[in-house]
Amino acid sequence: MCAVLRVCLLLLVIAGGPALAQTDARLESAASPREETSAPSLSKTKPKSAEADSQAEIKAIRDQGAKYLEECLNDWAADSHMTKQEWTSACRRVVEERVKFLLDNAKKR
Repeated sequence: MCAVLRVCLLLLVIAGGPALAQTDARLESAASPREETSAPSLSKTKPKSAEADSQAEIKAIRDQGAKYLEECLNDWAADSHMTKQEWTSACRRVVEERVKFLLDNAKKR
């Protein structure tokens, strides 16, 4: 029984090391000053050209999403392990997540 506890403790220490290292890295990055805070604050309204660029980028991302969906749907084969309906559902889910990710990244810029 004592040997089992020692082995479990050893495994816990080994597994905990990388987790603590990741926490330390996050703390160091949080403690370092960010470049964003040193930059002068910008007004919340974007210039007209930036809004137009943003709208064009959003439209381009959505158009690309439609192309992704079309390609995914065309990749289905009758001998697949999924029915056409299951494949379509999976394609839509993946494309929606991809478009959402791209839109979130576009907003951060």
